[in-house]
Amino acid sequence: MGSGSSRRRNRHTRPTRRRPAKPNKVAPGNKRPAPFKSSIFANPSPSRATVVLKPPEKPVFREYLIGLGAIASLILLGGSHNLLVLGFALLLPGLWMLAIPPKLGLSQNFDRSIFVFLCVLLLAFVPQFYWPAAEWRKTATNIFGLELPTILSLQPAKSFDAWLSCLAGIAWFYLLINFPISATGRKWIHFWVCVMVGCLASIVLVGNLLDLRYPGAVDATAFSFFPNRNQTTNLIAVGGVFSFAFGMEGFREKRVVNFAGLVATTICLGALLLGVSRAGILLYFAGILIWFVFRRRRSSISIYLKFGFPLVLLFFSIFISSNEQVVGRVSDFFSSPQEWDKAFRASIYKDTLGLIKDAPVTGVGMGNFEAVFPQYRDLSRNYQRVAHPESDFLWITAEGGLVALFALAAIGVFYFRSCRGLSEGKGGPSRVAALTALIVFILHSFVDVSAHRPGTAYFALFIAALSLPSRGTTRPKLPRFALRAVGGFLAIFGVIWIFSGLSGAPSRGEQELIYLTEKTHKKISSGHFAEAEAMIAERIASRPMDWQGYYQRAQISLSQSGNLSEAAADFRRARFVEPILAVVSYEEGLAWIPYDLGRVVSAWRKTLAREAEDMDALYLSMVRSAREDRAFLKRMSALSELDPHYRTLFINSLKDEKLMNEIEAELVRDQGFSKFSPEQRYTILNRWILHGDVRSAEVFLNRFSDGIPDQWWLRSLLHEKRAEFDLAIQVIRESITVPEIPEIEFELSDLTRLQRSFTLSNRDVVKGTKLLKHYLDTGEALKALAICESLNELPDPPAYSLYWQAEILYQLEDYVESWYGFERYVELVL
Repeated sequence: MGSGSSRRRNRHTRPTRRRPAKPNKVAPGNKRPAPFKSSIFANPSPSRATVVLKPPEKPVFREYLIGLGAIASLILLGGSHNLLVLGFALLLPGLWMLAIPPKLGLSQNFDRSIFVFLCVLLLAFVPQFYWPAAEWRKTATNIFGLELPTILSLQPAKSFDAWLSCLAGIAWFYLLINFPISATGRKWIHFWVCVMVGCLASIVLVGNLLDLRYPGAVDATAFSFFPNRNQTTNLIAVGGVFSFAFGMEGFREKRVVNFAGLVATTICLGALLLGVSRAGILLYFAGILIWFVFRRRRSSISIYLKFGFPLVLLFFSIFISSNEQVVGRVSDFFSSPQEWDKAFRASIYKDTLGLIKDAPVTGVGMGNFEAVFPQYRDLSRNYQRVAHPESDFLWITAEGGLVALFALAAIGVFYFRSCRGLSEGKGGPSRVAALTALIVFILHSFVDVSAHRPGTAYFALFIAALSLPSRGTTRPKLPRFALRAVGGFLAIFGVIWIFSGLSGAPSRGEQELIYLTEKTHKKISSGHFAEAEAMIAERIASRPMDWQGYYQRAQISLSQSGNLSEAAADFRRARFVEPILAVVSYEEGLAWIPYDLGRVVSAWRKTLAREAEDMDALYLSMVRSAREDRAFLKRMSALSELDPHYRTLFINSLKDEKLMNEIEAELVRDQGFSKFSPEQRYTILNRWILHGDVRSAEVFLNRFSDGIPDQWWLRSLLHEKRAEFDLAIQVIRESITVPEIPEIEFELSDLTRLQRSFTLSNRDVVKGTKLLKHYLDTGEALKALAICESLNELPDPPAYSLYWQAEILYQLEDYVESWYGFERYVELVL
């Protein structure tokens, strides 16, 4: 038993390890004995944990660099909705996909959302049986007899073009996510993005400094590559945030190449300031704040506190001190939130919501917003034609419905899920920069339409691809030959659009409209009415909500057959499809002049209730059309009585007998002109004295002078009309304040040199003012008069020079010339 327990104990008991013997300590000063060597035993083998030196990673980004160059070309070509740019936007992804179709997608859910989105947009071509027709559509067909398509889209060709552009953008993104790129390649492509953005911002900066305009964008309010400067603002703001983030990473990584980002972002900020862009400035600083939040979540922010925030404060200080106009716009924006609801943009949003309410599920069809929106304009009524709802998301919802918006939201959700893991890998900081810039672009899309412009949209898709951690991960459901077919489809239409843009052939949209309009005018002027009518029928079929087509058809009805009823029906259709703009009924009135004056006045009465940029100028052009026809003028006189404002304009457009006839008619109705405001009575009296009967004007002024402003000038005019120039001047001198001459000090010893200098250059206001002040102080009237005559020849003479010329002539008793001098002065200051 004892031996058994001993065996069990020996079997289960852990053996005791022997500790290695400690080496003997060597006394100080003694040498350690050499290790024992024997030729019998081999040397010990080396450790297996060997160190292998990896070669540096090769930067891979060639395809991205080519794509960046293509985007720069799109922007420099104008980046807007002209055929050359749109064709290139189709041809670029088309040829690329035809040659190298994408092998990978982002995720299956993302791919499905894209497919659903494209299918929803195709509902524009489905017969409209799934949703009740809007009230305006029933009115158009039942009352005005418009022949509208039975499908949802009013303009199927335009809807197809819009869908094709959307397909091209999606194809471009799928190509981008298939481009190979390494961590080092990301840094280099970010560098080249900063170079491109810096160059574009430099062009904008110089253009605004020199007050230049880019070809194709001459009507923009500032230098812009696009017809609307807001798209250039978007490009510069997004690129500026991207460049700032790239430059700031240079502090952490100690890379000199990142300095290009700081240079580029500084130029971008300057371009935004000179472009007087409130939205651009707000987006720029908001993007920088978003980037700081992202970086704070990823790593310690101490390095950015040391370098980043002082840099941002420096930029902000430049912003505050450099441009009072843009600072004022920004401060007004934040200080008056109650005014946001009254702004034109906000009123467009509200009217667009009314449009969406009528077609909430599927919208009105791609490309149809501009044609349909006039039927919903209420709060946003003005003379401007609205082409879009000032928001990418509202635009998509209005044309594609809530289904399209939900599909777009799903695309966004699955995309951002793919962007997770920003802190992973060497390319993390680069991805943070790209994602921040993309968020800035998306924020701007809520209040503008940059996503509908190829130049800015393709750039946004480019940085969206750079925000992803790697290439796509899922296999596309479509086979390679189907993807190649899509590429070929895009390439074919891209070539057609480019050819049309270069040659002017009518193949698409606005180009077709311009072509048909010009050719129709030529056919009408040459008397080929049948051919012109066929062209107009083609135009109306493709654009049933375009008022100019009905207007031209009415013109043909009047010129060819004189059928007034058919012409009147088409004019009514034109007014229905465009219920806001005054030019529609104004042009109708002009067309009726040779045929029916009653219809002319009726059309122009409707014009006065519509919107025009300068309604007074439009009304005066109506009056000029009737000036030589007594019967016509009588009708226009009756029209002017609708409103005292137009009545005043009408009276002030007449002279002599016609003027006095209207004034006498007013005196019969109301001797005191009580329906007119004091300012209106003043303008009528001024015209009455200058071009009518002076005696009756004086009687009226003496009887009804209460409340009339600047009566002294009217009384001076009465004296002038009687050739009593001295009395007229006395009235003026008693009624006006002598203008002050600016005090500009100079030494009397410099008088001779100053006189000689002004003689050689008598357009120098400063030198002339010095001499004028000196001569007036010393009583040298003739010399002072000579200075005044020189200064008054300038395009914008100083007021004090005009006054003293008239005053000196009065002192010299040259009353006639003095009067004309005072008249010029009063016109300037009154």
